[in-house]
Amino acid sequence: MCAAARENLSGLAAEQGKALGDLTLAASERQAMAKQAVQDAQASAKADYAAANRLQQERHPADACAIESVDKELGL
Repeated sequence: MCAAARENLSGLAAEQGKALGDLTLAASERQAMAKQAVQDAQASAKADYAAANRLQQERHPADACAIESVDKELGL
């Protein structure tokens, strides 16, 4: 009876260990995918960000209010 219970507990512990390992692996994979997604988003936004910076650097007197409005909206 005790031997059967011990074997049962041993089997359950092994299953839990495998499940924990699977969860850890899945978390690592999600973290790697999230990091790649951030890098991809930064790369795709780079051209738009550069264009926005160029527009902001064009300081025409007539556009001063518009530039100030954009700066305020961006929190600059």
